[in-house]
Amino acid sequence: MLVTIIALLLSTHFYPIHKDDFGCFPCRCLQKEDGAKHLASCSLIGILRLKDVSLSEQDITGVAEDAFTSCRGLQRLSLSGNRLSFLPEKVFAPLDSLQLLDLGRLSLKHVKSDTFSGLSNLRILSLSQNHLKVLPEDLLHPMPALEQLLLGGKSDEKGTRIVDGNELSVLSQELLQHSPWLQVLDLSENKLTSLPHNVLDKIPLLETLDLGSNKLTELPGEIFSGLSKLQELDLRSNKLSELPAEVWANLFAGLSSLQKIYLRSNKLGELPAEVFSGLSSLQELNLGYNRLTRLHAGVFSGLSKLQELDLRFNKLSELPAEVFSGLSSLQELNLGYNRLTRLHAEVFSGLSSLQSLNLGYNSLTRLHAGVFSGLSNLQELELWENELNELPAEVFSGLSSLQELNLGYNRLTWLHAEVFSGLSSLQELNLGYNRLTRLHAEVFSGLSNLQELNLRYNSLSELTAEVWAHLFAGLSNLRKLNLWYNKLGELSSKVWSKSFAGLSHLLELYLGGNDLSELHAGVFSTLGNLQELVLSRNKLSELPVEIWADLFAGLSNLRKLDLGNNKLGELPAEVWANMFSGLGSLQKLWLYGNGLSELPAICSAIKCVNW
Repeated sequence: MLVTIIALLLSTHFYPIHKDDFGCFPCRCLQKEDGAKHLASCSLIGILRLKDVSLSEQDITGVAEDAFTSCRGLQRLSLSGNRLSFLPEKVFAPLDSLQLLDLGRLSLKHVKSDTFSGLSNLRILSLSQNHLKVLPEDLLHPMPALEQLLLGGKSDEKGTRIVDGNELSVLSQELLQHSPWLQVLDLSENKLTSLPHNVLDKIPLLETLDLGSNKLTELPGEIFSGLSKLQELDLRSNKLSELPAEVWANLFAGLSSLQKIYLRSNKLGELPAEVFSGLSSLQELNLGYNRLTRLHAGVFSGLSKLQELDLRFNKLSELPAEVFSGLSSLQELNLGYNRLTRLHAEVFSGLSSLQSLNLGYNSLTRLHAGVFSGLSNLQELELWENELNELPAEVFSGLSSLQELNLGYNRLTWLHAEVFSGLSSLQELNLGYNRLTRLHAEVFSGLSNLQELNLRYNSLSELTAEVWAHLFAGLSNLRKLNLWYNKLGELSSKVWSKSFAGLSHLLELYLGGNDLSELHAGVFSTLGNLQELVLSRNKLSELPVEIWADLFAGLSNLRKLDLGNNKLGELPAEVWANMFSGLGSLQKLWLYGNGLSELPAICSAIKCVNW
């Protein structure tokens, strides 16, 4: 057998001699002067009894009508990524065993009725990223076993296009009439403005339907009726707005198996109260990036299996008290980027499975004391970018599973001593960009698992020395502490003597932008595990000369040190001699904005930034 194969490869009848043509192996390509290739023959596929052949990215611009004559056993064929603007009639006719055909990214402008003649066993057909504008109504007739038809594109979570679709603006009423086994239909990333009333009637086994990123402005009232097996329906990024009440009434009727609906990025202003009734299997509902101004109290009733609900980027100013009642399986709820000004005390009651709640970027001015009560499984709570100026002492009580709490960008000036009590699982707390001037010494006590604390852009200089001495006590697991821009330069050096005591596991400390001119000599001595220290944008040149000798004592694990914008060029030369002694792990030193005429000696051994 081996001798036979070698003989065939050396025969010009079956395969060319020219070395460049082996890029089409096991087929034979004739190369043109411009480097493009014409697929002439694939005789070796049959002789070698190959089941899988990929001819992707070969710069093939043409295919001979009889190229696949001797390939009857072939099961999977890819021609994707070539430059085939058209295909010969019946070119695939000999491939009666073919199950998968990938014709994506070919620049196809049209296909004819008999293009796929003979493909009686084909299961998957991909025509993504072409330039098809119209499909013949009997195009799929030769493929009765078809299970997946891919004519669409794909985008990532940010909306960036990964794979393009086509340019289809209309679909024939008869297109899918001969595909009874179809399970996946992808028509996304096209230009469809409407759908024929009965176009989906003959595909009862359909499980996934993707109509996203089209230009649909309307839908026939019972367009999805009969799709009892449908599990995923994607209608995102269309132009659906105010559909007639009779359309909404039956739009999702009968879809008892549906698990996911994507309606994000449309123009929906209001939803009828019972639009989702009967969807007892629904697990994910995305309504983000619409124009919803209100929700009916019972709009989500009956969705007992719903796990994810996305309502971000709408125009909701309030929520009915019972709007989420019955959603006992809900795990993620996103209400960010709306216009909420207040929340009913019971609005989240019953959401016992909720793990993530996003209320960021709204206009909330206050919270009821018990608004989060009962959310014992909540792990992430986003309240950033609101207008909160105070928090009830018990507002977070009962949130024993909470790991992340974001209160940044609000108007908080003070906090109750007990506001965080009970949050024994909390790992990240963001209080940055508020107006905090008053804190109790015990406000963070009990947060023994806290790893990140962000207090940047507040006014903590007004705290007393007694508060500072105990403010971080008990935070033995803290890894990152951010105190950027807090006017801490107004504090006396005595404050710093005990401020960081007990933070033995701290890895990152940010003290930039504080106009610091006074520091205690042993201020960092207890931070033996510190790896990054930021002291930029201060007034460290005003520190007494004797302080510098021991300022960084004990920081044997420090890797990054930022001393930028401190006017250190004014320091006496002898200060630099011992400033970095003991920093044996230092890898990077920032010295920009200091007016240095020359870099210190340590810069010959590590990377120094002085732009």
